[in-house]
Amino acid sequence: MKYCREGDNLLRVLDEPDKWVYYWEHFNPGGYPFPCTNDRDTCPGCTSEVEKMRSASRKVAFNAFDGEYTNVWKVPKTVAEKLKARYERIGTVTDRDYIITQIKTKSGNKTTYDYDIEGQDKEKIDLSDFEQYKKDPEDLLAQAYEDSWGDDAKVRATQTNAKDTQSTSDLKTKIERSQAQQQQMEADAPKEEKVVSEESLRKMDPWDLAKLCEDEGFGKIPRGVDTSDDIVDWMLAQA
Repeated sequence: MKYCREGDNLLRVLDEPDKWVYYWEHFNPGGYPFPCTNDRDTCPGCTSEVEKMRSASRKVAFNAFDGEYTNVWKVPKTVAEKLKARYERIGTVTDRDYIITQIKTKSGNKTTYDYDIEGQDKEKIDLSDFEQYKKDPEDLLAQAYEDSWGDDAKVRATQTNAKDTQSTSDLKTKIERSQAQQQQMEADAPKEEKVVSEESLRKMDPWDLAKLCEDEGFGKIPRGVDTSDDIVDWMLAQA
């Protein structure tokens, strides 16, 4: 089952909305995602000890042609709703290509995804040419579940991989949080004042001294105060 990658994804949707399959999908930290059984008491995703696996997102599956191959594609419900709005307005979503753009935004440790959809010019094609390549989304969802939970060996592998991946993720989060706290502590710590001797000041170039005066809040050097000794004497008088 294919899914949209970051950037532009050009698709010719081959199924009208009445053929789409709506389902909940569990994230699998140690392997491929799998569909929820819709029974919160027995679903291995809903009852998992791994927090990330317990979460589920709404997905919609349909057949589509990407210019080379016909596959079942899964998209977030938000994308499906945008396509469905086009269907309700013009009566079909199979009469043209659509560019589905995935926009990825990362802020700190959080990554979010947004999607934009742009319909191309209407272009009639013979949809019957694709019938032999289309698949039933339900069959692929059943296979995805089987791959994770089909027998005892797969169950053990899925659970072990998920826990190991969760532990690694938790450790990474702790390290990043600790580093962030350390950086904040360093930023909040009082800055040590830099002490420069009078002798060192008198050896500085007048231009450097003028900049130092501005940086340290002495203000602009008055006219007639030109040499390094004159500037230092003026600074001492200000202090």
